[in-house]
Amino acid sequence: MKRILSLIFISFLKFYTVNAQTAPTALSVSNITENAATISWTASTATPSTATKIESFEQAFSTSFWSSNGYNWLTENSDIRDYNNVARTGSACWFIARNNANLTFNVPSTLRGLWIRPNSVSSYTIKAYDVNNTEIYSRTVTVSFSNSYSYLTLNWNNVKKISLSYVSSGSGPSGTIYIDDLNYTPSENVYPYYISTVNTAPASNETASGQAAGTSINLGSLQPLTTYYLWMRTYDGNSNGSWTASPVSFTTTNVLPVVLNDFTAKKEHNYAVLKWTTLSENNNRAFIISHATDGKDFKVLAEIQGKGSGSSVNTYQYEHLSPFAGTNYYKLVQVDFNGDSKELGIKVVDFKLNDNISLYPNPVVEKAIVSFNEGYQSIELINGGGKVLQRINIANTDTSKEISLANYPPAVYFIKLSGVNKTDVRKVIKH
Repeated sequence: MKRILSLIFISFLKFYTVNAQTAPTALSVSNITENAATISWTASTATPSTATKIESFEQAFSTSFWSSNGYNWLTENSDIRDYNNVARTGSACWFIARNNANLTFNVPSTLRGLWIRPNSVSSYTIKAYDVNNTEIYSRTVTVSFSNSYSYLTLNWNNVKKISLSYVSSGSGPSGTIYIDDLNYTPSENVYPYYISTVNTAPASNETASGQAAGTSINLGSLQPLTTYYLWMRTYDGNSNGSWTASPVSFTTTNVLPVVLNDFTAKKEHNYAVLKWTTLSENNNRAFIISHATDGKDFKVLAEIQGKGSGSSVNTYQYEHLSPFAGTNYYKLVQVDFNGDSKELGIKVVDFKLNDNISLYPNPVVEKAIVSFNEGYQSIELINGGGKVLQRINIANTDTSKEISLANYPPAVYFIKLSGVNKTDVRKVIKH
């Protein structure tokens, strides 16, 4: 494997000779995170060659591995061809002795067609993939006569890789397929780029870190809080231009203290329930929940302890027992151990509460006073399991009742007011 990689590296290196191709311009960076960034540019004016090229495989067949001017071949299923603008002649070919094989090109191309010779094969399927390894073409051919070359017309655009699979004929050994003389046209300019953490321009023959098409690319697998420098140049299917005169630079952000999966706020009965889930936490001390009725003047309701650091999923919940009759705004803020904070979002919950009912104090230590208007016939104190602990009748002239929780353990309880065709529930916390 080391020998294979070395040969591929050497072949790749041969391509980068400087010519007069115009470099892309207006390089810029956006969407910077702790491990990713988007690079954009204005396409160069260099025009890719439109002439159809012919590539064939002129070296003698080998049982393990061979290399020729950028084309490296492995008997198992992995192949790479780099274009070098040389029309090949000869009798050798791409030999497929297994049921599937792949041929990957260095730049996207329009694959005009190819010469193919199936042997002991009843049918074969050739597929094409783009730069994102997405299948874009597929064609299955039934073989009426084997052991002779025929030309297969394709005219497939933006092909980066082709794969070939076949069905053997008869019950004997697996069949084989030979491919020769690929006719193609490079589809568009591509842009090799060189990225480094050192501001030193790459040499003209420097191996590129990767290459892109179009006018943007998303870079991933970057390191947090690291400054990167990126140069780019044009490859038109024949040769490379010079690297950009100066790099575009950017610095990735720090690791996010919290990766938030969701944050919701919903009305349940006559109180608001806030829930949020984190996928990972780093140096996370706490979450602060604030409330406002105008969306501006937020006041702190509670502080919920965070999990510190870890990659496990954590779910948090907070219940606001005394929301405003109308629009309520809830803001979630994350705080690091070093004191830095970050707002994670604002949620809105609308309430149409019965303003004629009040419960005070809440939370309660011993007794709670429930005030109400006419129309209710009873009050019930219910525990979290739904058991009725107390039931108090309400007279027609009553407008308030006192409920004692002194003999109950600290927990969440519910006070239920019932009347003719109406029921209201309030939650009360016993400390």
